[in-house]
Amino acid sequence: VWWKPPSPRDGSLARSTWWLLALGTYAFVLVVFRAQLMQRAFVLFPLPVIAIIVLLLINARTRRREGSGFLAAVAALGIGVATPILPWSLYFLGHLGFHGFLRDVLLIGTSYERFFFVGFRPVGTVWDVGLLAVGAGLLLVPEMVRRRFLPAWLPLAGLLVAGAGTVGSLALFAPMRSGVVSAVTTRVHDLSFFLLLIVNWSAVWLALRVTARIDDPRQTVAHATLVALIISAPAFTLGMYPRSDFAHLIAVAPVAIVLGVVLLGRLGERWRAMPPEGASWRGLGPFMLAAPVAVIAVVMCVPSVRLASDMTARRLGWRGPDALTALDLPHASLVREAEAGHQLDVLRETTTYLASHSNAHDYVFPFPNLSLLCFLAGRLNPTPKCYFIAGYPDHEAEAGIVQALSTRPPRLIVALREHELFVTTAPMYYFLVRAALQRDFAPATQIGPYVVMTRRDEVVDAFIDPAAQPADVQRWADLDNVDPLAKVGTAHRIRAARDAEGAVALVTRIAEGDTTLSASLVPMAGEFGDERAIPALVKIVTAVADDPSRAYEVAVAAETATDALYFLVEKAVLADYWFVPPPADRRRAVASELDAAVLKGWLGDRDADPRLRMAAAWAAAWRDDHDAIPHLLVMLGSSNLEVAKLAAYALVRLGQVEGTVESLVALLHWDDLTMPSLLLDLYRRAPEQARPAVERGLRTGTLQERVALTWVAAASGDRQLLPVLSEVRDDDAVGDGLRRITGTAITVLEGERQGAGL
Repeated sequence: VWWKPPSPRDGSLARSTWWLLALGTYAFVLVVFRAQLMQRAFVLFPLPVIAIIVLLLINARTRRREGSGFLAAVAALGIGVATPILPWSLYFLGHLGFHGFLRDVLLIGTSYERFFFVGFRPVGTVWDVGLLAVGAGLLLVPEMVRRRFLPAWLPLAGLLVAGAGTVGSLALFAPMRSGVVSAVTTRVHDLSFFLLLIVNWSAVWLALRVTARIDDPRQTVAHATLVALIISAPAFTLGMYPRSDFAHLIAVAPVAIVLGVVLLGRLGERWRAMPPEGASWRGLGPFMLAAPVAVIAVVMCVPSVRLASDMTARRLGWRGPDALTALDLPHASLVREAEAGHQLDVLRETTTYLASHSNAHDYVFPFPNLSLLCFLAGRLNPTPKCYFIAGYPDHEAEAGIVQALSTRPPRLIVALREHELFVTTAPMYYFLVRAALQRDFAPATQIGPYVVMTRRDEVVDAFIDPAAQPADVQRWADLDNVDPLAKVGTAHRIRAARDAEGAVALVTRIAEGDTTLSASLVPMAGEFGDERAIPALVKIVTAVADDPSRAYEVAVAAETATDALYFLVEKAVLADYWFVPPPADRRRAVASELDAAVLKGWLGDRDADPRLRMAAAWAAAWRDDHDAIPHLLVMLGSSNLEVAKLAAYALVRLGQVEGTVESLVALLHWDDLTMPSLLLDLYRRAPEQARPAVERGLRTGTLQERVALTWVAAASGDRQLLPVLSEVRDDDAVGDGLRRITGTAITVLEGERQGAGL
């Protein structure tokens, strides 16, 4: 619409098409971001695009030219867009229907945005202000020299001094605890967000310059290409919403990088023109502008170059014949360094097991994000979903997944039995799938972090649970070595292997006062340890320095251990809802090791660190400590949702219905991840006592409470809830969404569809 606007002599079809595309593009951006109008996200994402659209449309209307060929250009563009899109979109439109296409392909009416949302990082940090100040200085100084406010030599001398000072201060004073490469990479990642905003708003400024040109900028390919960059850079950035993390910044940044190079080139030309004509150092300014960018790029390339050179040396045989390990499967030929071969061994063993215990036409259900294993084994997923994160797909899609599992029953289930970032909450959220699979399947074997389940009627050998076996102490025997270097080396091997038992052994040595092992290693327990590390962490938290000179060190260790304790307790609660939970006896043994007096003090002290009160609540649940119930009921009313969650967990395990069920129903308004599963557990323990609170919530609760309770009712198996569900479904005052959800829940509860009833 900017490049070829129709001339006055073109027909009404061309003019109406131009207006349709011009205003449609503008309106479409507004419609997509209508919920963010007057919000921070609107300024960050669509506002630069809208500003550029307006400027270019005005420019196009005032500079119409003869023989534009607008309709032909639109047709060519339309064909180019339709060729790769129409075949698959028409197929799925016919397969899913109109509403299914809107939901499953365009994600309209789903919870995608809410559950995948990651906000754009705060803007205006000290580093942002510093970067903006440097950029403003680089932009204004050449103009000040041109107006003779500064001598030409001064800015270049200033750049040299400032550069040397910056390098010196970074080398001498910056912490860089993880090394130069890590420090530089982390800072560049952080500043990339602000740089992207600078480039986008610079695009608006360039668009304003283009529209203000006296000559027609469409006469040269260079200017037309510049306009393509101007509109594309901020338009690509729209793809960062709703998940504005660095991984998604990488996906949208390519055009902005090109435009940034154009801007940097223009800035370099300003500095090149700053010295007098004939000065031999005219190229010094552009060089000094480009040098920091080049140095940063080289530093960030170091890990990749190091890895590439290492793998090349291994491939050429310079590192020994066994320097590489291969996955060596029909569907994948991955190669890794031998030291990291354990991961490939686990993949190969798991894949081989799946292939040997199923036929080519059998289904294998991967959960929550293990489709790679199905691919490697050559087996199909019986459901249309292969990636589960709490909330997306939602419970309505989950009901369809349960139906798919009944109509295409899998031969095997392969599930993650390990805490992994991002998907760790999935087993707790998907209680409909969890109930169906735990009813019909039993664990057959565990290979690394993966547990394979088979149908209960096909179980041959009893499941030998690795989590219930004694620890193999020989794997970390060097933690008791008198050589400090051997100890530290073992600690790093534990970190590299992410060995949960190794993390337990490590923090146990630290808790016993082994000063060779730094307290900085304690976070390992929170990263990949399990509840067996809790006693050692509690000991570190409650330690008292016997030497005043070590008081600060002990306090820092206690704070670090408290953090790790918080993560382990959170993970321990989630692990209860794995398809194959950890052994209950192990949990009880861990809780029995803890000092009852310390736990009671944390529970009863409302001013105690919330993380410690959460640990005490978890321990009370597994110690079967009914004396803790009054304190837990007080914690259940806390404004801290995490504290309330652990209190609810403990009260449910202790079987306390009175005072708990009503709070659980109310907490559904704030938490539809943890509370529904806890409420289900309590409901199954005492349905007669819990039913009245659930019925009241279904009739009078908030929308969030009623939606969550609808699915809890569907999974409860309690047909006495059918009347109140029918009442909600037939209520004209409820919205279409809740009415549809309630209808699905009634169908599940009644079991009208084969296998849908739980």
